[in-house]
Amino acid sequence: MKKRLCCLLPLILLLACRHNKQNTPKKDWTLYRKAYAFLNHQNDSAFYYFNQLTVSTKDSAQIAMAFDIMAMIQSDAGDHYGAQESLTGALKYLDENRLADQPTLSNVYNELGMSSTDLKNYGQAIKYFDKAYKFSVDSNWTVTILNNKGLAYQNQGAYKVALDIYRQILPRAKGADRARIMTNKATAEWLKDTNYPAAAELRVALTLWQKENDKWGLNSIYLSLVAYYEKVKPDSALIFAKKRLTIASELHSPDDKLEALTALIKISPPYTAKSYFLSFQKLSDSVQLARNAAKNQFALIRYNVEKSQADNLRLQKDVAEKRYQLFLAVSLSVFVVSGLSFYFWWRRRKMRLQQELAIRDSEMQVAKKVHDGVANGIYQLMSEVEHGLLTDNEELADKLDLLYQRSRDISYEKAVVASSAFDRQLSVQLRAFGGQNCHISLTGNSPELWSGVPDVIRQNLNYILLELMVNMKKHSRAANVLIKFEVTDHLHINYSDDGVGLAPNVRFGNGLVGTENRIQAMGGVVTFDGGPGKGLKIAIIIPL
Repeated sequence: MKKRLCCLLPLILLLACRHNKQNTPKKDWTLYRKAYAFLNHQNDSAFYYFNQLTVSTKDSAQIAMAFDIMAMIQSDAGDHYGAQESLTGALKYLDENRLADQPTLSNVYNELGMSSTDLKNYGQAIKYFDKAYKFSVDSNWTVTILNNKGLAYQNQGAYKVALDIYRQILPRAKGADRARIMTNKATAEWLKDTNYPAAAELRVALTLWQKENDKWGLNSIYLSLVAYYEKVKPDSALIFAKKRLTIASELHSPDDKLEALTALIKISPPYTAKSYFLSFQKLSDSVQLARNAAKNQFALIRYNVEKSQADNLRLQKDVAEKRYQLFLAVSLSVFVVSGLSFYFWWRRRKMRLQQELAIRDSEMQVAKKVHDGVANGIYQLMSEVEHGLLTDNEELADKLDLLYQRSRDISYEKAVVASSAFDRQLSVQLRAFGGQNCHISLTGNSPELWSGVPDVIRQNLNYILLELMVNMKKHSRAANVLIKFEVTDHLHINYSDDGVGLAPNVRFGNGLVGTENRIQAMGGVVTFDGGPGKGLKIAIIIPL
């Protein structure tokens, strides 16, 4: 079970029981319980039935709690914007002046604060935690909210404010809450003053987590211990990093595994760092694809439920119209109203169908961005490691972190900015694929040549040439590669190698097919030439 659901499920159960006691004579909780039964082990099904509940009941309390749990499922899948949309939906069904709604309001605002923290919008997170505190009716829950607020200040760099909050709530905390606050306090003290002896407090917190047998807590304290010992006692940091990797694997938490692997790459000896790097590469790719698939899956579930509801409403409307035709003469005014209602329904249905097509197109675009922006970059980095061009663990970790941030930024649609020193960037990128057995030669790659080439063409060429070099490295077995650049009224790029050439009736994979599509989208043409054993020649012409 995910960390957020683990922490908040007891409160959700309490809220459901309170509402159930108040509404038992009138309200039906069957669908709510059915959705809840899937929570933890089949979250897609739980999300589907909670979403179905939001359009099939008039009980505002059930609808609000359903949206709340849907948001937690989305947050645990990395869909923080989708979670905030669900939480906003919950607020529409809650009344701040109604006492029965205040526990749910507190939970919703706390969840909005946590989502804002995940998105690094700490100022907004603090405002939400203040609202959560305002509506809290449980002292233990108040401690949790204030701890979350302190952590937002800590991430913001306001360590003094965060420490004031931790010191205020620590005497009231017990069990896991006390261990959590002690961990955060010791970390904030050390971040505020690197000479602060945080080891003793951290180890006390570790003992408390072990006593509670709380794996999420152990995962958190190991993170703090690795950061604290990394500079002063690397051997201890390595031990705790390995323990964190083990506990993150047991928790099935890919984000924590990626963080643990990153730490191990930085502090491990060179002969073991490479194996951690390969594990990081494999896990990072699968996590990004799984998260984008989850986001699209949640959107499709919502769309299908809404579409089904619209179809049911239409059917009910048709039945009602037939009954009126049997017993009443339909007046002109009713006909006009019905016609307008059908028109607006049809327009909404058309928009929803367009949304479905947009979602599927988004899946294809995300896959393409992952391939161009991440997979080929990782292959280039592997080539540098293979040929001994990159031996420093610190530099390897920095480049690895850059690739990881690039993969996370895909969901935020950040545009690639062309480098002002594009010729040098291109030279470094392409020559990285050479080595003892392969010589890479470039001609015409000068600042003057690229000064007349628009940024959008440079950006696309960066992906095109990277794909060609990856294809060469994987398949050609070439000893010499020559790439020539020339500008007239068109940009001419001629690639040639002395590799195995093209097999008869060769079928290009997704990478080269995507390369052709990019060139054609810019109005250019590309030709491939070279039989078996004759090497490969590629000519690219792009109008300027």
